[in-house]
Amino acid sequence: MYMLDTKHQIGAWFQYGWFSSTHSKSIPEHNLYSRGRGSGRLFFFFFAGFGLACHLGVLADLPTIGIGKSLHHVDDLSQSGVRQHLEEGEICGKDLVPLIGKSGQVWGMALRSTSSSSKPIYISIGHRISLDSSVKVVRSCCKFRLPEPIRLADIRSRVFLQKMQD
Repeated sequence: MYMLDTKHQIGAWFQYGWFSSTHSKSIPEHNLYSRGRGSGRLFFFFFAGFGLACHLGVLADLPTIGIGKSLHHVDDLSQSGVRQHLEEGEICGKDLVPLIGKSGQVWGMALRSTSSSSKPIYISIGHRISLDSSVKVVRSCCKFRLPEPIRLADIRSRVFLQKMQD
């Protein structure tokens, strides 16, 4: 599994031609994408239903999953409301809440990835994968709050940027 966390890593994919068919055998089966360095906000679908994970999945013709640490107010959804539903455990249990907006559209899922985590992560489908499958893949990758590929990509990108500044 590969994970892109920053604009620098995304740029590397394009710069080195990793979206080309000659590299298709080296690209893994699933890809997780976290939007934005530092903010980690999943700006659900940029109001058009087509976010970063979906965009890169279409370009690479690979299954992709969107991950966010924060939720923007979209379709009357709010972080505080999602956390309240998680605490109550009335919808899908105490670790998973569907993000269903006022319009009735399902925007993704909020997942408390570990029992010790007080904040959920937000999962959205990207490309060529269902929401249920996305949740299963993300759950299988979580040792801590964030899926391990995202956590490691974040650590490595910070080290790389630190080296570039020195």
